Amino acid sequence: MHGVALPELDLGGGHAVPYGPGESALDITTLADRIRHELADGCARSGLPLPRLTIEPGRAVVGPAGVALYDVVSVKRSAQRTFVAVPVAGAYHVSMASGYNLVGRPPVVAVPDGRARLLVRRRGS
Repeated sequence: MHGVALPELDLGGGHAVPYGPGESALDITTLADRIRHELADGCARSGLPLPRLTIEPGRAVVGPAGVALYDVVSVKRSAQRTFVAVPVAGAYHVSMASGYNLVGRPPVVAVPDGRARLLVRRRGS
């Protein structure tokens, strides 16, 4: 204990975002109650005033709002499946899916010389 009175205490971010079925979201009420209780106890024991408490929820707030848009140039339908061609999807759609809270993830398919090869299986619904 250094006896320094902080006017504000920022706990930062990194709070959980549910990316798939069965994963739970951040319970902000439980988090706030626990932090408030621990902070009040610690300040009372140290004789320090309560600082203003802030957090940076980041992904917990904006994650569910993320959307990626692509230009579909061709659609092929069969009795079992529908295939969609998306040029310039690049290397980033999978990392964007995790960063922007996509519930399901599309498969990644390479088509060298006209033959499709599954690189990453579809995840989710």
